[in-house]
Amino acid sequence: MLYECSGDDLEIIDPKAHGLGYLYPPVDQREDRDWTFEAWDWILLDALGLQSVEPDWLNRPVMMQVRMSTPQINKRLNKITRPFNFVLVPLIDAIAGFPAGVDDWNQFTLMTPFTKDRDAWLNADYTNIYDGKHYSLALEQTPNFDKVIPKTFGYILRLYQRHPEYKSLAPDGSPCTAETHGLLQRLQVVASRPHYIGKETERKWDQGEDLSLLTFKPAQFDEELGGMAKADPALIEQIGKVKIKASAREANVDRNTIRKIRRGLPVRRAVSQRVALALTQLVDGFERDDV
Repeated sequence: MLYECSGDDLEIIDPKAHGLGYLYPPVDQREDRDWTFEAWDWILLDALGLQSVEPDWLNRPVMMQVRMSTPQINKRLNKITRPFNFVLVPLIDAIAGFPAGVDDWNQFTLMTPFTKDRDAWLNADYTNIYDGKHYSLALEQTPNFDKVIPKTFGYILRLYQRHPEYKSLAPDGSPCTAETHGLLQRLQVVASRPHYIGKETERKWDQGEDLSLLTFKPAQFDEELGGMAKADPALIEQIGKVKIKASAREANVDRNTIRKIRRGLPVRRAVSQRVALALTQLVDGFERDDV
């Protein structure tokens, strides 16, 4: 993040979108300046104790733009959008954002047809991809607790200012906190035993927004089995979503190996790694194979 400050005048030279780039812009983009210029201008003026004006889009819901690429979910949405079209997914306030009756937050992801009309986001109809139920957004909860409270851009940017820098140490050598400032020190890392976790993200991150970004979990292995490795429950669940034949073909292993991994049995570490990497190349949402 580069900026110039002369007295009370501040000019953003090169804003960074790290930690913000996955969000759909709250305003229409300009060719020469995107919304992060205004965001950083407000953040820095506030941090430096200078007079600042809040952007008029701070109360807009935070949205992710994702592509509808999973047939089962598209069917559950009752064809509100066509396959491979974009949809909007609101980020929900984890503290007070879930309505009454929602007990499993991992089974609650809302989406609505894509629109550039930001003023329509709050009043749109949202569908939970897991059960097909419909919900509405609101910035305040009702007495019936029947609304979904989304995170807003103001919420995200205020937390952004309080995010500690975990990759560095404070000037005195202690861990960074939200209050740390000054010239940071390098963080020394001491490696212990290796722990294979597969790919940290899916390849679809590089190829464009995809629904799998919301549900992807890296594959982990237990490395304390000598030359063998045992898949963790997240990988077993991922394999269970894909037909055995397809998994075996993509990983270039036999079907019995896939069956062993699905049952939680140890296999050679190299084979486990190959299967985990192969899963990132398969399309999410295959029918579960009961073989």
